[in-house]
Amino acid sequence: MEKSSKNTKLLVNVGFIVLSVLLITYFLPETELQIPECLRSYTVDAKWAYDDYKAPFDVDHYPDTAAAVKKVKDEFVPTYERSDEHCHISRLATLQDIMNAHPEVPAQVRTAIFEKVKQCLEKGIIDENTSKMKYIMEGEEKIPTANMYTAEQVLKKLSPLSPPNSNAEIIINKISAEEILAPNLAKNEAKSAQVLADAIESARLPDGIVSKGTVIVRKGDIVTPEVANTLGQCYKIMVETNEKESSHAWSWFAQCALVSLMMASFFLFMYLFRNRTFSDYRKMIFLMGFITLLIVMVDIIVVKVWWQSYLVPFALVPIVITAFTDSRTAFFSHMVMVVICSIVAKDRAEFIIMQFLVGNIAVTSMYEFSRRAHLMRCAFFVFLGYSVVYFSMTAINKNFASFAEMWNFFTDEPYNNWDNFLKCALSAGFLAFSYVLIFLVEKIFGFTSTMTLVELSDTNHVLLRELASTCSGTFQHSLQVANLACEAATDINANVQLVRAGALFHDVGKIENPAFFTENQYGVNPHDALTPMQSAQIVINHVPDGLKRASKAKLPKAICDFIAQHHGKGTTKYFYTMACKANPDGEVDPGPYTYPGPNPQSKETAIVMMADACEAATRSLKEPDEATITAIVDRIVSSQLKDGLLNEAPITLREISIVKQAFVNRLRSMYHQRIEYPDDVASQKSTPHPAEAD
Repeated sequence: MEKSSKNTKLLVNVGFIVLSVLLITYFLPETELQIPECLRSYTVDAKWAYDDYKAPFDVDHYPDTAAAVKKVKDEFVPTYERSDEHCHISRLATLQDIMNAHPEVPAQVRTAIFEKVKQCLEKGIIDENTSKMKYIMEGEEKIPTANMYTAEQVLKKLSPLSPPNSNAEIIINKISAEEILAPNLAKNEAKSAQVLADAIESARLPDGIVSKGTVIVRKGDIVTPEVANTLGQCYKIMVETNEKESSHAWSWFAQCALVSLMMASFFLFMYLFRNRTFSDYRKMIFLMGFITLLIVMVDIIVVKVWWQSYLVPFALVPIVITAFTDSRTAFFSHMVMVVICSIVAKDRAEFIIMQFLVGNIAVTSMYEFSRRAHLMRCAFFVFLGYSVVYFSMTAINKNFASFAEMWNFFTDEPYNNWDNFLKCALSAGFLAFSYVLIFLVEKIFGFTSTMTLVELSDTNHVLLRELASTCSGTFQHSLQVANLACEAATDINANVQLVRAGALFHDVGKIENPAFFTENQYGVNPHDALTPMQSAQIVINHVPDGLKRASKAKLPKAICDFIAQHHGKGTTKYFYTMACKANPDGEVDPGPYTYPGPNPQSKETAIVMMADACEAATRSLKEPDEATITAIVDRIVSSQLKDGLLNEAPITLREISIVKQAFVNRLRSMYHQRIEYPDDVASQKSTPHPAEAD
């Protein structure tokens, strides 16, 4: 049965791996293996860091397209159209009517005004905006705007033609009012736009051929926009050739093989070295899903839009995984993701080095993730790691000749690469989302993070406050067990925060019947009126009662395990022994005197079981010296081993020995003897000096 279960788990996890490989490979972009790295990694207006690059084939030479287009736009002359002949005749007729309506104005003056207006209309009337241009196009003819007039300019020319006392001003005012001088040249928007578009298109056409073997750019030269255009043509032709001549089948196969190899290595690591995690479906789904999701997001959001590796918070992976598993699993998962993502990285060496370092920093700086300050510390070190690697790799690749050259590269135009440090800072800042991700993972998968354990360890928790008020003795016992267990957990590298939280809650079931437990009794023992079986059932019921209260308080499963397992399947030996003495001639069934279990399934629950029994036993010691404490700790732990209560926990005999020694050291300090003051001295001291107080 057990073998069948293992095979099932193995097949399920293999299915997870296969699904992840297919998803990752599907979303990875098709690689262009025939395209040199230099054609994908150069920067315009920066030095060419590679060897001299020669044209691999004849390629069109393009000018500086941006400059050419700008020149076209700057020199563009819009097209205008003149009003039709009918409109011109109508304006002249209106003008003649005005003249005829004022015979009092001398005929010579009227004739001069008529001829001047006619002349201006024939040359063209334009608006103020058009007058600011140097030229306009009328048909195929380029005409300077200086030869045309605005309405205001025409009126100024008419003023000298009006002698004093001639009433010619009346005619001029009517000319203005009748809009005879309205613009008769208007811009043709559609034709102008088409002409501009044609001109821009022409500017983008090649102006020559770069022959095969001709050096396009030499090492150390600045990559000008003109050179970049030629390099871009080489890149474009290579991409088109790859698409025509290859179906990318081998590229896809190579990607699939590499992804499969990396995921298989992760599979073997989990199977061989993290078998308990491997056997947990939820954790494997989380690990595989998280890695796959991050890789797919990198491809969809970054690669297909813009590759800015400095902006991607890869450090989220080890941080979030560390919160629910262990640092080795987190780092291995991180490196698997990094190697797969490097397939689409522009500079694989720099990318892998940077992410390897950042992963190490994230894991080591989050060894204790219990406070917000720890995350801020991690973010700072991640930013520092990013910055150092970026600066170092840039200095190596660019081979700066002087400090001034290096400074200019990072700060001055046209390089201005200082913003990459800002991207590194933003990537580190994104680590603040770790809180959100950890919270979501907890809710989705039912995990318990260190942050949650820290919150549960607060004695102001509603369940712990109720325990303190209802069962003060049990509460003090739980505190002592927590201190005792944490000491031991630290010595064997167990989860200290989990042990502390579990120890505080392990006896919450005693709230239901506090007086039936020794630590809460004050002179009266209610067990005296009960049979051993009745007493045993009441004592045993504190386990299921505790689980009910934990469920009501929505405590995580990790804490509920301590409530269920802190007695394992042990027996209430005191009441069982009493029952045997009461029935010397009969056989007493141990079932009613046995806890429901299960036995401890982890190091942490095993530690709390041992700490719970040792702390309770040493309370009754009249002379708790080191020898007595050592003897009782050895007796209790040996009894638990003999009864098989620790057989299912992944704890070694060596670790149990370390735990026992930690218990002895802690209990000895808890029960050390105070110095007894002489009567005459004690009577003289109403308040002892702080240094003398224990």
